[in-house]
Amino acid sequence: MTSQILTAADGHNNQATSLRAIIKSAGKSMADFTVMSGATDPYRIDTEANHRDAKWLAEAWAQCKLTSIHNRGLHYALVSLSGLIKPNGERYKNTDDDWVFLQRVSGYARWLGHLDFDSITDERNAGPELYLPPEYDQTGIQVIHDADYLDMAPTMPEIKITCQAPHARQAYRLVLIGEKSSLRTLLRSICQRFEAELVLPTGELSTTLLYGIVSRAAADGRPCRIFYLSDFDPSGIHMPVEVARKIQALCDLKFPGLDIELHRCALLAAQVKELGLPETPLKESERRADRWRERFQCEQTEIDALATLRSETLVTIVERDLAPYFDSTLQKRQTLAFEMAKAKTQGLLGMAMAPFEQELVHTQGLIDDAAVRLAAAYRYAMPLFDTIAQRIECFEPATVEPDLPGSFAAPLFSSRNSFAVTTAALLGEKL
Repeated sequence: MTSQILTAADGHNNQATSLRAIIKSAGKSMADFTVMSGATDPYRIDTEANHRDAKWLAEAWAQCKLTSIHNRGLHYALVSLSGLIKPNGERYKNTDDDWVFLQRVSGYARWLGHLDFDSITDERNAGPELYLPPEYDQTGIQVIHDADYLDMAPTMPEIKITCQAPHARQAYRLVLIGEKSSLRTLLRSICQRFEAELVLPTGELSTTLLYGIVSRAAADGRPCRIFYLSDFDPSGIHMPVEVARKIQALCDLKFPGLDIELHRCALLAAQVKELGLPETPLKESERRADRWRERFQCEQTEIDALATLRSETLVTIVERDLAPYFDSTLQKRQTLAFEMAKAKTQGLLGMAMAPFEQELVHTQGLIDDAAVRLAAAYRYAMPLFDTIAQRIECFEPATVEPDLPGSFAAPLFSSRNSFAVTTAALLGEKL
């Protein structure tokens, strides 16, 4: 049993066992609940052999005294270990076979808890671009005076009411994932407007990038909605399915209670047909070709065709999908609420100063004296204006909540659904 392979003394939680247990508790066979292949589905990799290989890598990792590294760098670090023997008894060498073996085992090591998810970095793909709301050092309504900041010119101090509205926090954290880096120009401007996160891997999304997306969403605290853009071909339509399966596993392993959904955004069969986008014949070597044609009644199309020939339409498609989750007037209404609070506070200024009319006249007299008496005026004015400022009670701005239509599209994946419902939906998307 796995529990005999991995114990508390190893310093890791047997996190994948819980994933396997979820399938068993559903009352069906492993095959019935396998979305990816048996060798890659996170719910299926909790085997004695995989634990053995993952533990071997963790021990080699410790020998190399690593904290974080990308897979290719790890490969050479292992090659440099004199006489490193793999679990099969053979020496680890600088060969393609051992490189393929390492990539597989580094995935097992993270999913099975022998290495942290963020220990393997991704140097092959560009990092995420975060177009999140700005943060200000000081926000809210403040009452200030300049009695202690006057320059050498003898002038009467002023009381000012300042106002800086913080950037309003939207109800949802939004993420765009695109299969092609060529989408950056179009999607970057959308992410800037919608305060979204942009991730553009080269082909499939790495576990490192995916873990970053999910962990940032968990730290953010808001519900997260992910929108996937990929080619309309057998590989492209399976990318969001596999990413959704991994998110499902991460929620079960590390982020229970996280409200996160994944939606297909483009390229969809209906979009290809409706827009008349050019199709490319499926390769003769494509084993899924017959199932593809039976299901979609067409060939394949790259998302670059939509981005190049109908760029405005692609922007419209993405914005339409994001719009239900984003309140475009939120910041304007928040700023207005703060300005209204400032105006009300400003109305108290005259009332606050009225009881001190004689003192203010006396202050002006001191200021009008020669420069030799300027220091005395400062010493008198500073506590006086402190007292006036303390008499002004700032109004609290009205709470501004996001105003959303409440009509959302059905997701490909939602963490709110049960394991059985989610897995059945994902299986239904497979060819």
